[in-house]
Amino acid sequence: MKYIDQGIIIHKIPYMENDYILSIFSEKNGIIKGVCKYANTKKNKNNYEVGTLVDYIWSAKLENNLGTFQMEVIKNYPALAFNNLLAMLGIQSLCAVCYDILPERAENTKLYHGLITIFDNIHDDHIWLALFIRWEIQLLAELGQPLNTKECALSGKSDNIRYLSPKTGDGVSINLATPWIDKLLTVPYFISNNLDDKIRADCEYFQEVVYGLELTEFFLIKTLQEYNKNNLPNARKMLYSKLLKIKQECNTSLS
Repeated sequence: MKYIDQGIIIHKIPYMENDYILSIFSEKNGIIKGVCKYANTKKNKNNYEVGTLVDYIWSAKLENNLGTFQMEVIKNYPALAFNNLLAMLGIQSLCAVCYDILPERAENTKLYHGLITIFDNIHDDHIWLALFIRWEIQLLAELGQPLNTKECALSGKSDNIRYLSPKTGDGVSINLATPWIDKLLTVPYFISNNLDDKIRADCEYFQEVVYGLELTEFFLIKTLQEYNKNNLPNARKMLYSKLLKIKQECNTSLS
């Protein structure tokens, strides 16, 4: 049995003396696990960081066996983000979410290519953070919890969608939300096609990202409870905490 594919290393654990058991989120085969021999040596271990894009050959006698990897690094995204703590937390968070939530051996090209797009833009916080929120919204759709950020459930119009119902995931226009505003979840400006974030300052942008993470976190936890999972990975929580701190520091500097 043999698979030839490319993918992102999303998890690793030491195995034997010099090896790793790697989990790779791949383009054609979903998440696949296997042993990568001699990956956990002083010479090689930095080449197999979580978040690294690789070409691989996976082989095993039977499809359900653990199998072994032969691989070649295409792009070491963690190395590109080494001096940016926020970007590193983003990479770790996405990989942890994939590992904890997605089923093994289930192809999902939309989420895979979305992940690659985020990592290709990991150098620019104003791009990848918005892509991150969109990716989690796509993940929710794949899990059976689509969010309607394009149309107001009350008016049927697509103008100024600023809130979502926590019960249904349906959009609510900013003009009609007042009676329920304390119970609604905020939609970031960059999610709605009708609300433009390009002229917004850094502090406002990070506030919008926090809104986005809170929105997707609420629905992810709600959805995962149906799979007997009650929490998001620690890396995802750390990313949220870091962005909340950035937002608070930014607001303090302006006051």
